[in-house]
Amino acid sequence: MLEKKPIVAERGLLRNLRHLHPYQTMMYMAMIGSGFLFTVILIAYTARRISLPDASFHISIPKAFFASTAVMLLSAVAMKLAHIYSQKDQLKKCTYMLVSVLVLAISFSVFQVVGWLEFYELAFKVPAKNMATSYVYFLTGIHMFHVLLAIGFLMYVLIPFVKNSRNVVNELILVTNPYQKKKMNMLFVFWYYIDVVWLVLFFYFAITF
Repeated sequence: MLEKKPIVAERGLLRNLRHLHPYQTMMYMAMIGSGFLFTVILIAYTARRISLPDASFHISIPKAFFASTAVMLLSAVAMKLAHIYSQKDQLKKCTYMLVSVLVLAISFSVFQVVGWLEFYELAFKVPAKNMATSYVYFLTGIHMFHVLLAIGFLMYVLIPFVKNSRNVVNELILVTNPYQKKKMNMLFVFWYYIDVVWLVLFFYFAITF
Protein backbone atom coordinates (compact mmCIF):
# COMPACT_ATOMS: atom_id res chain seq x y z
CA MET A 1 0.00 0.00 0.00
CA LEU A 2 2.84 2.40 0.81
CA GLU A 3 4.35 1.96 -2.66
CA LYS A 4 1.15 3.17 -4.35
CA LYS A 5 1.03 6.57 -2.61
CA PRO A 6 3.57 8.34 -4.90
CA ILE A 7 1.62 7.07 -7.93
CA VAL A 8 -1.64 8.41 -6.53
CA ALA A 9 -0.01 11.77 -5.71
CA GLU A 10 1.46 11.96 -9.21
CA ARG A 11 -1.89 11.25 -10.80
CA GLY A 12 -3.49 13.96 -8.63
CA LEU A 13 -0.86 16.47 -9.74
CA LEU A 14 -1.34 15.61 -13.40
CA ARG A 15 -5.10 15.92 -12.99
CA ASN A 16 -4.71 19.39 -11.48
CA LEU A 17 -2.40 20.45 -14.31
CA ARG A 18 -4.90 19.28 -16.91
CA HIS A 19 -7.64 21.34 -15.27
CA LEU A 20 -5.64 24.58 -15.39
CA HIS A 21 -6.91 27.32 -17.65
CA PRO A 22 -4.52 27.92 -20.60
CA TYR A 23 -3.83 31.42 -19.28
CA GLN A 24 -2.85 29.96 -15.91
CA THR A 25 -0.51 27.50 -17.61
CA MET A 26 1.09 30.32 -19.62
CA MET A 27 1.54 32.44 -16.50
CA TYR A 28 3.12 29.62 -14.49
CA MET A 29 5.50 28.81 -17.34
CA ALA A 30 6.43 32.50 -17.63
CA MET A 31 7.07 32.66 -13.87
CA ILE A 32 9.34 29.60 -14.06
CA GLY A 33 11.22 31.19 -16.97
CA SER A 34 11.66 34.54 -15.24
CA GLY A 35 12.68 32.80 -12.03
CA PHE A 36 15.41 30.99 -13.97
CA LEU A 37 16.50 34.33 -15.49
CA PHE A 38 16.75 35.98 -12.07
CA THR A 39 18.78 33.02 -10.78
CA VAL A 40 21.25 33.17 -13.69
CA ILE A 41 21.78 36.93 -13.28
CA LEU A 42 22.23 36.57 -9.52
CA ILE A 43 24.89 33.91 -10.13
CA ALA A 44 26.65 36.20 -12.63
CA TYR A 45 26.45 39.08 -10.13
CA THR A 46 27.91 36.88 -7.38
CA ALA A 47 30.71 35.67 -9.65
CA ARG A 48 31.57 39.25 -10.56
CA ARG A 49 31.63 40.30 -6.91
CA ILE A 50 33.92 37.39 -5.98
CA SER A 51 36.32 38.29 -8.80
CA LEU A 52 36.79 41.82 -7.42
CA PRO A 53 39.87 42.48 -5.26
CA ASP A 54 37.59 43.97 -2.63
CA ALA A 55 34.30 42.08 -2.31
CA SER A 56 32.48 44.96 -0.62
CA PHE A 57 31.02 48.10 -2.18
CA HIS A 58 31.67 49.95 1.10
CA ILE A 59 28.31 51.69 0.71
CA SER A 60 24.98 51.22 2.41
CA ILE A 61 21.94 49.96 0.54
CA PRO A 62 19.83 52.89 -0.73
CA LYS A 63 17.30 54.06 1.86
CA ALA A 64 14.60 54.14 -0.79
CA PHE A 65 14.99 50.36 -1.17
CA PHE A 66 14.00 49.96 2.49
CA ALA A 67 10.90 52.05 1.85
CA SER A 68 10.00 50.10 -1.28
CA THR A 69 10.40 46.84 0.65
CA ALA A 70 7.99 48.05 3.34
CA VAL A 71 5.53 49.12 0.65
CA MET A 72 5.81 45.75 -1.07
CA LEU A 73 5.06 43.93 2.19
CA LEU A 74 2.00 46.13 2.75
CA SER A 75 0.81 45.39 -0.78
CA ALA A 76 1.12 41.66 -0.05
CA VAL A 77 -1.15 42.07 2.98
CA ALA A 78 -3.67 44.12 0.98
CA MET A 79 -3.64 41.57 -1.84
CA LYS A 80 -4.21 38.74 0.63
CA LEU A 81 -7.24 40.58 2.04
CA ALA A 82 -8.53 41.24 -1.47
CA HIS A 83 -8.22 37.55 -2.26
CA ILE A 84 -10.12 36.62 0.91
CA TYR A 85 -12.92 39.09 0.15
CA SER A 86 -13.08 37.80 -3.42
CA GLN A 87 -13.57 34.24 -2.19
CA LYS A 88 -16.34 35.47 0.13
CA ASP A 89 -18.00 37.34 -2.79
CA GLN A 90 -17.59 40.68 -1.00
CA LEU A 91 -16.99 42.78 -4.09
CA LYS A 92 -16.83 46.24 -2.51
CA LYS A 93 -14.28 45.27 0.13
CA CYS A 94 -12.26 43.44 -2.50
CA THR A 95 -12.35 46.56 -4.69
CA TYR A 96 -11.11 48.76 -1.84
CA MET A 97 -8.21 46.40 -1.21
CA LEU A 98 -7.28 46.24 -4.90
CA VAL A 99 -7.27 50.04 -5.08
CA SER A 100 -4.95 50.02 -2.04
CA VAL A 101 -2.68 47.56 -3.82
CA LEU A 102 -2.61 49.81 -6.88
CA VAL A 103 -1.62 52.85 -4.80
CA LEU A 104 1.09 50.84 -3.05
CA ALA A 105 2.38 49.49 -6.37
CA ILE A 106 2.71 53.00 -7.76
CA SER A 107 4.48 54.05 -4.54
CA PHE A 108 6.86 51.10 -4.93
CA SER A 109 7.68 52.23 -8.48
CA VAL A 110 8.45 55.76 -7.29
CA PHE A 111 10.70 54.49 -4.49
CA GLN A 112 12.53 52.27 -6.98
CA VAL A 113 13.36 55.25 -9.20
CA VAL A 114 14.53 57.22 -6.16
CA GLY A 115 16.60 54.20 -5.10
CA TRP A 116 18.25 53.99 -8.53
CA LEU A 117 19.19 57.67 -8.38
CA GLU A 118 20.55 57.26 -4.87
CA PHE A 119 22.49 54.14 -5.86
CA TYR A 120 23.94 55.92 -8.87
CA GLU A 121 25.29 58.68 -6.64
CA LEU A 122 26.76 56.15 -4.20
CA ALA A 123 28.08 53.33 -6.36
CA PHE A 124 29.24 54.84 -9.61
CA LYS A 125 31.76 57.06 -7.87
CA VAL A 126 33.96 53.92 -7.76
CA PRO A 127 34.88 53.17 -11.42
CA ALA A 128 36.46 49.77 -10.70
CA LYS A 129 33.13 48.47 -9.40
CA ASN A 130 30.88 49.72 -12.18
CA MET A 131 30.49 46.29 -13.76
CA ALA A 132 29.26 44.74 -10.51
CA THR A 133 26.90 47.62 -9.77
CA SER A 134 25.39 47.35 -13.26
CA TYR A 135 23.94 43.98 -12.24
CA VAL A 136 21.98 45.75 -9.51
CA TYR A 137 20.32 47.95 -12.12
CA PHE A 138 19.73 44.95 -14.35
CA LEU A 139 18.10 42.83 -11.64
CA THR A 140 15.96 45.61 -10.19
CA GLY A 141 15.05 46.78 -13.69
CA ILE A 142 13.78 43.34 -14.68
CA HIS A 143 11.83 43.16 -11.43
CA MET A 144 10.37 46.61 -12.12
CA PHE A 145 9.22 45.33 -15.52
CA HIS A 146 7.38 42.51 -13.72
CA VAL A 147 5.80 45.05 -11.37
CA LEU A 148 4.53 47.08 -14.34
CA LEU A 149 3.05 43.90 -15.83
CA ALA A 150 1.39 43.20 -12.48
CA ILE A 151 -0.03 46.74 -12.37
CA GLY A 152 -1.47 46.25 -15.85
CA PHE A 153 -3.01 42.93 -14.79
CA LEU A 154 -4.34 44.57 -11.62
CA MET A 155 -6.05 47.28 -13.67
CA TYR A 156 -7.54 44.61 -15.95
CA VAL A 157 -9.09 42.91 -12.91
CA LEU A 158 -9.97 46.09 -11.03
CA ILE A 159 -11.85 48.04 -13.71
CA PRO A 160 -14.80 45.58 -13.96
CA PHE A 161 -14.97 45.54 -10.16
CA VAL A 162 -15.28 49.32 -10.00
CA LYS A 163 -17.85 49.44 -12.82
CA ASN A 164 -20.12 46.81 -11.27
CA SER A 165 -19.76 47.57 -7.57
CA ARG A 166 -22.67 50.06 -7.63
CA ASN A 167 -25.17 47.73 -9.29
CA VAL A 168 -26.44 44.81 -7.20
CA VAL A 169 -27.38 42.63 -10.18
CA ASN A 170 -24.11 43.22 -12.04
CA GLU A 171 -22.19 42.68 -8.81
CA LEU A 172 -23.89 39.31 -8.29
CA ILE A 173 -23.11 38.24 -11.86
CA LEU A 174 -19.49 39.29 -11.50
CA VAL A 175 -18.76 37.62 -8.16
CA THR A 176 -20.32 34.33 -9.35
CA ASN A 177 -18.39 34.31 -12.62
CA PRO A 178 -15.85 31.42 -12.47
CA TYR A 179 -13.57 33.09 -15.01
CA GLN A 180 -13.45 36.24 -12.90
CA LYS A 181 -12.40 34.15 -9.89
CA LYS A 182 -9.64 32.55 -11.97
CA LYS A 183 -8.35 35.99 -12.93
CA MET A 184 -8.33 37.01 -9.27
CA ASN A 185 -6.45 33.84 -8.32
CA MET A 186 -3.90 34.45 -11.08
CA LEU A 187 -3.39 38.03 -9.91
CA PHE A 188 -2.92 36.84 -6.33
CA VAL A 189 -0.28 34.26 -7.34
CA PHE A 190 1.60 36.64 -9.62
CA TRP A 191 1.61 39.42 -7.05
CA TYR A 192 3.08 37.14 -4.40
CA TYR A 193 5.66 36.00 -6.92
CA ILE A 194 6.97 39.54 -7.49
CA ASP A 195 6.85 40.10 -3.72
CA VAL A 196 9.05 37.08 -3.06
CA VAL A 197 11.46 37.99 -5.87
CA TRP A 198 11.94 41.49 -4.48
CA LEU A 199 12.51 40.22 -0.94
CA VAL A 200 15.16 37.79 -2.23
CA LEU A 201 16.89 40.57 -4.18
CA PHE A 202 16.70 43.04 -1.30
CA PHE A 203 18.18 40.72 1.31
CA TYR A 204 20.81 39.46 -1.12
CA PHE A 205 21.88 43.04 -1.83
CA ALA A 206 21.81 43.82 1.90
CA ILE A 207 24.24 40.93 2.50
CA THR A 208 26.59 41.58 -0.44
CA PHE A 209 26.87 45.39 -0.31
